[in-house]
Amino acid sequence: MNVLDRISVHIKAHAEGIAEIISTGKVAVVVFEPSQQAKEILRQAYAWNGEPFFRLSTKQRKALARSLDNGYGDKVASRWLTDGRDGRILVFTQNGSLCVNFMPGKGYEIEPGTLDTERAKAMH
Repeated sequence: MNVLDRISVHIKAHAEGIAEIISTGKVAVVVFEPSQQAKEILRQAYAWNGEPFFRLSTKQRKALARSLDNGYGDKVASRWLTDGRDGRILVFTQNGSLCVNFMPGKGYEIEPGTLDTERAKAMH
């Protein structure tokens, strides 16, 4: 089973709690197989206590969006964090993250333009 399939299984295992978050325009953070370094960052930045998912507070969401827009050059992810639409799931896995959209009746998709490979292709 590839990593995206495993992430999907993890999300589905916690679907009810995640749905409560994402159905109101909030961002659900799903933590899946984080590295030790990622665990430390999650603890420090988000007061993470090992739970499989949590709601990103407005303050945390805005701070992350600003850091992406200003420091890391990921304007698409920054906009995704602040656009207020339903169905947003931020997945922290290993040492990275994915911006995932859930669309009822259609399933999941990674937000277009947020993958490093997409940005690299656009640069060539």
